[in-house]
Amino acid sequence: MPRIFAAFVTGHLLVLVAVTGLGLLDPATDPTRHITLAVFSLLLSCLLQVMVFMYLTVTGKIIVQAVHLGDLDLAPIYEAKRLKARFIRILGAVVASLVLVTATGAYQWREGMSSYVHFSAASVFLLVHFVAAYLEFAVICENKALVNRVLRTYTPRSVRVSAP
Repeated sequence: MPRIFAAFVTGHLLVLVAVTGLGLLDPATDPTRHITLAVFSLLLSCLLQVMVFMYLTVTGKIIVQAVHLGDLDLAPIYEAKRLKARFIRILGAVVASLVLVTATGAYQWREGMSSYVHFSAASVFLLVHFVAAYLEFAVICENKALVNRVLRTYTPRSVRVSAP
């Protein structure tokens, strides 16, 4: 998953840079291309966050099953929950920046608001997304290591050999 996430997030960040470039280079002309690409990037951002959330949820369920079926220590379950909670805090910042940049952009487009406010919101949006990508990648890597560790120690009950 870390490689898949890295590929998706790299593509997403490139789209965000393209949206920013269109907004800065062509602000006085028809904003249709900027708005269309911005909507695409917002949907891509949401898809990326849902993908990571689903990954953490599914691997958390796998960890719970392996721990219970293998009579393992419960610590990995709490570690998986901690990682998911850490991701949700990052997700909150990402969603807040999405709402901010979308609201300021829509208001600017509709009411002719100062571009300075939208530019500031877009700057915050970019910063949050770059930092979130780094932090989410760290969470995914930790989760991968946790899943690997649990599955290496897991042995189903039917396979266990009892001591004589």
